[in-house]
Amino acid sequence: MLKIVYPAGREHCQEVANVFASLYRQITDVTPALITEAEDDCDLVVIGGDDENVFTHKMIMEAKVPAFRIRYGTDDYHLYSIKENDRRILFLVGGNTRALFYAVYDYFETYGGCSYFWDGDIIPKAESLPMEDIDRAESSRFQYRGLRYFAHRSLTRFQAEHWDLDDWKKELDWLLKKRFNLYMLRIGIDDIFQKTFPDIVPYPKKWEPIPEAIDRSYDDRNLFWSLEYRGQLRKEILSYGRKRGLMHPEDCGTMTHWYSRTPQAFLDAVKPGFVPQANKNYREQTGLVWDICQDKNMDNYFKLTQTHIKEYGSPELFHTIGLAERVCYPDRKRNQELKLYAYRRIENRVHKEYPNAPLLLASWDFQCFWDSEEVPELLRTLNPANTILFDYTSDTMSHEFTYNAKTVLFAMGLHRIAHITKTLAMNRLFNTFIKRLLGYCEEFFRFLINLSYTECVAGITTETVEECSAINRNYITFL
Repeated sequence: MLKIVYPAGREHCQEVANVFASLYRQITDVTPALITEAEDDCDLVVIGGDDENVFTHKMIMEAKVPAFRIRYGTDDYHLYSIKENDRRILFLVGGNTRALFYAVYDYFETYGGCSYFWDGDIIPKAESLPMEDIDRAESSRFQYRGLRYFAHRSLTRFQAEHWDLDDWKKELDWLLKKRFNLYMLRIGIDDIFQKTFPDIVPYPKKWEPIPEAIDRSYDDRNLFWSLEYRGQLRKEILSYGRKRGLMHPEDCGTMTHWYSRTPQAFLDAVKPGFVPQANKNYREQTGLVWDICQDKNMDNYFKLTQTHIKEYGSPELFHTIGLAERVCYPDRKRNQELKLYAYRRIENRVHKEYPNAPLLLASWDFQCFWDSEEVPELLRTLNPANTILFDYTSDTMSHEFTYNAKTVLFAMGLHRIAHITKTLAMNRLFNTFIKRLLGYCEEFFRFLINLSYTECVAGITTETVEECSAINRNYITFL
């Protein structure tokens, strides 16, 4: 009989044990019992390393298992089995919470024949699963591996704004199955203004057009769900992800955009003033960026971030769009100086309060509005230890910018990632990716050709980039 032993009082270990038991039952029609103290008369699956599970520590001290090949505090994990007398013991050890989930899903994929797809899993049937001669240690090549869920309009499965909690649980579980560690909600800001400025920004009435709606326009809209419900849903989504060790960046700085407009009630009460804007994008007052030269406006932007941290999030990772899609002045140099100023203001504010938290700079504005000389000008001013270029436009074929960054994070939006597991649409992107990088970094190339298409979304860390730069200083281009 098989039993799963996890450390008492460790909620995440119990959830990992539940996932193992569920998959084991789906394959074998047998449900393993969950226990918190090891027993001597049965096969065991042991959840957690010696830092969490006293049974694991005991077995190491008795020299029955070697030291596990993981770096604690990282996404490393190790599957290791032994045979003790007449029983089999399988250890699932991870460097952090999400790594334990990786270990479980990897076991069933490698030894149980499971396949994990974005639109559903393939779970085969078997009488039993192997628990002998297992020694499998995995360590991620990339520090960040993530997906960004954007607010584009589409059918429900491709439109994260329409997902309910069960949809999000399925999605976040899929991220763990594919060993992602980061996700990002770009589906609106829900009720952050109402929670941050309750005295001046009321909740809109249900089932009526929102006060900022513009008749017969792109912004002629009402609420699919009430903002009260949207806030509760956001809280449960981020809590579910956090309990599984998934990272989610906190939006900060000049966040005003078409999917994160300023409520009219706030504008009427505060009268923030606005950054100059010469182009026509989002020229309605609700879509204009507040005047960042005024400290009170930067304070209010960061009050929104602090509220999100308090109500929903965690200050381990931050994100900003800067002055995205804005042409502030017709004069290009003056426009560039203002955009650089905005980044400096935001970076200073974030790292003054959270010096060790990475800040992600969204790449969309670079792809649309910057040239190959302006991007390096920004990157030369950044600290690679805590500021990362969040490049989710690498699948765009329309530009040839060159980065000289120390750290670059590549990612793609949901509307693109949907094609990866079920179609051949990724082939062209993947082949282009390989060709462009082949001349820069042979080691990086050898790694990429072993990736499944879903794992092409990844981050390039400082060490990898420095190897590239030894070959060519202009080592990474947009794809």
